[in-house]
Amino acid sequence: MDGNMDKIPRATRQETLATLVSLTWYFCSGTSNSAEKAQNFKEGAFLIPRDFFTLVQHYLKQVEADGYSIEGWYRGPNPFAYYRTSSHLKKITKNRHIGIDICFDKKHGTQALLPGRKRHLLFIDYGDAEFIYMKPENYGIYGIFDAFLHGAEFIIEALGRIGPIRTLFRMKHDDHPIYHKEQIPADIKKAYHGLLRACGINRKSEDYVKYRNSISAMYDHAQILKTNLPIKRTEISEFTSLLESRFTYPTKRIGNEIIIASTKDLEPCRYTCHENMLVFQTTRA
Repeated sequence: MDGNMDKIPRATRQETLATLVSLTWYFCSGTSNSAEKAQNFKEGAFLIPRDFFTLVQHYLKQVEADGYSIEGWYRGPNPFAYYRTSSHLKKITKNRHIGIDICFDKKHGTQALLPGRKRHLLFIDYGDAEFIYMKPENYGIYGIFDAFLHGAEFIIEALGRIGPIRTLFRMKHDDHPIYHKEQIPADIKKAYHGLLRACGINRKSEDYVKYRNSISAMYDHAQILKTNLPIKRTEISEFTSLLESRFTYPTKRIGNEIIIASTKDLEPCRYTCHENMLVFQTTRA
C-alpha cells in the first residue's frame, strides 16, 4: 500500500495464498488496530487498492502453472482458484468474478483461516480505476460440501430480504450495524427517492435507472441536479451533506462496504499479518 508491492511474499502458490489471507486479516482488523475485531468479523465487503489485483492475477497464473484450469470449477478438479458467478455487483459490471478457496493442498481441502472462520475470497474487477472489490465468504463453490453450503447460504440470505420472513425468524437485515456490505442502506435509498420527488423526477426515468445502483452515482446525480435545478439547491445540499457525514469516500462508494484507499484508512497492526503468517506456515507443515 506504500508502493512496496514487490516486497510482498509470493514466490510459490502457497506463499501467495498465505499473503492474501494475511492481508485479509490486516484489512479486517486494521481499522481498530485490534486482532479481536478481525476475529469477530461477521459479514462485509471491501474496496481495496487496485494494486492488489496484480497479486490476485499472479496467484491465478501460479494455479495454472500447477496444471489447473481457472476457467471454472466445472472444467476440472480445481480446489484453488477459478472464475465463478456470484450475485454481487450484477447491476454495476459484467466482468467475470474470481473465487479463491483457502486451500493449500487438495489433501486438507478448504480451511477456515480467514476472519470469521471464512474459507473463500471473492474478487471483482468492477471497472473502477482505483479500487477492486473483495469479499470474504464462508464457502466457495468447489466440491460438493462447499457448493451445497454456499447455495444454502444464498437461499437463506435471499429469504432474509423478505420482511415478514426476516421478522418471523429474527434474521439480521443487510443494514445491521455488524454488516458492511455493498448494499445501499434503506434510509439512503429513501432519502434519494425523496430528492427525486422534490426535483420532479419519476422513478421510471432514465436518470433513475442510471444513477440508482451506487452511492457514488447518487452523489454524482445530486451534483448534476444542483447545476440544472438551482431552485432545489437546499434539498440537494441536504442530501449530499447526508452522504458526506455518513460515509467516507461518498464519490467512490457502492454501498456500505469498507473502503481502504491507503494506509491512512488503517491504524497499522502489522503484527497481525506477521503472527498469522506463522500460523499458516505451521498449518501447511
